[in-house]
Amino acid sequence: MVGLSFSQARTYLSFLVDNAHLELDTDSSGVKQYKLTSKGERLRYFLAEVQDQLDSLFTRPPDSLMLSVNGLLASGRERDIDKTSPWR
Repeated sequence: MVGLSFSQARTYLSFLVDNAHLELDTDSSGVKQYKLTSKGERLRYFLAEVQDQLDSLFTRPPDSLMLSVNGLLASGRERDIDKTSPWR
């Protein structure tokens, strides 16, 4: 479920067709369907890569925080780390 209104879906479909990411096809019974083009496949791949990068931004602590935490742990100063930290 995407949660788009009809108007939003129509806008996105028009954009994708106009930019050759989708093509509108009609089968033998007259049913219209959208098909992903090779350009659309590339767009989908790149968008998935960006999504993966954004997901990793929110699922792990920043490297600088981890370096600080690792430094404290290595020095034996665990008591200096906030016990309520989600990274502990």
